[in-house]
Amino acid sequence: WDPKRDFFHFHHLYKSGGTSMSGVIDKTIGLPRKGKNFEGVLPGSYPSGDFNHEEALEDINRLLKQGMKREELPYRASYAHTGLRPVYGPEKTRTGEFFLKQLPHKRLRAIAMLRDPTDFRASNHAMIMCGLNYEVNKWNNEREQNGLERVCSPRDGLNVSHLVDRKIQALLEKCRKADEADATSVNYIAQPTVNKYQRIQCKNEVEGIDTLKHCRSAAHLLASPKYNKHYRSMFQGLMGRFHRGQHFGGTAYGRMNYGYSPAEESEGYSVQAVEEYTLEDLGGLDVTISGAGDGVGPPEPDFIWFGITERMQESMCLFYFQFKAKPLKKTPDARVQDCRPNSWWNEEDRNTVKEREPADYAVWRAANAIMDVRLTKMKMEIHDRIIAGETEETMPYVQRGCYNETFGSDGV
Repeated sequence: WDPKRDFFHFHHLYKSGGTSMSGVIDKTIGLPRKGKNFEGVLPGSYPSGDFNHEEALEDINRLLKQGMKREELPYRASYAHTGLRPVYGPEKTRTGEFFLKQLPHKRLRAIAMLRDPTDFRASNHAMIMCGLNYEVNKWNNEREQNGLERVCSPRDGLNVSHLVDRKIQALLEKCRKADEADATSVNYIAQPTVNKYQRIQCKNEVEGIDTLKHCRSAAHLLASPKYNKHYRSMFQGLMGRFHRGQHFGGTAYGRMNYGYSPAEESEGYSVQAVEEYTLEDLGGLDVTISGAGDGVGPPEPDFIWFGITERMQESMCLFYFQFKAKPLKKTPDARVQDCRPNSWWNEEDRNTVKEREPADYAVWRAANAIMDVRLTKMKMEIHDRIIAGETEETMPYVQRGCYNETFGSDGV
């Protein structure tokens, strides 16, 4: 990593810890802070939104008009739900083209976050597709007001299907009031607006159609056509493909409901092919990978770092060490829920996902293996440098708890 030469983009996959990671980037790579912005982060970056190319171009042109040379632009990173890869080839992204044109002096690189494939789906299902996190928090707040403790699991009394019923009833009441206002020509300014999709949903509910059946439990989702429509092969967005037999694509814009084709149906697919490709691409072992043809076109931005949500502490150790950044006192924990959605997915549900999504789990296993190797390599390097006489002061980017040998009595 060369902060003068390199520029990395963080493609934030929904519900993978990316909002927190964007905050880390701001307070490390992005420093110094200039007003509401961080100098090293390209404007147009949003921790929970698509990349705004117009906003980025406006800031670039602003600095150029002030007399700054293009090679002096201060940007070192960007982040968004928008993907970067592939930068080359027939499926090249708008973001990739934008960076090549506006930052031609930079070496483009990538970072990413991923998480356990079942937890990934559980979080997307609860928090994006169905809005269950709000309903669970509201119900638990009511329990607390009645002197009862908060609960997060069906075995402790959480009934997700009942909360879905409450959500539907609230919508029906909203539609009823809107209909009354329309019928009497009364302008209910204080009433929330009912959009056309909500009106259709209310109409279907009145006709006996359970519009949120897929939200009632993990089992309902797994049995629903919505699973195949939205939740197959969700790691397509991570590298842009699962193996060399696939064409690059699917990362250009944030996909709140994903919607990828099953990797298992692609030509050349095998679990071994996915594991090997993940080691080569995500693991950085093959620098000839290109959307214009491996070994033929220019190389795609390589993954200089990736993190794993369930291994956040280890991920941050590697981040600070890789980028030689001073560790934060506390890792931002934006949008972390008290009641984790995976708490109402049982073992049978989890096994169903494992059987249905071998490609995602192949990526997951390989990613964990890569992280294990990188952690070992980091600790060996720190050990050698300690032996050579370095101290905590000369390695301020080594976070406490990341290395099991000591600088004096406190350890690091």
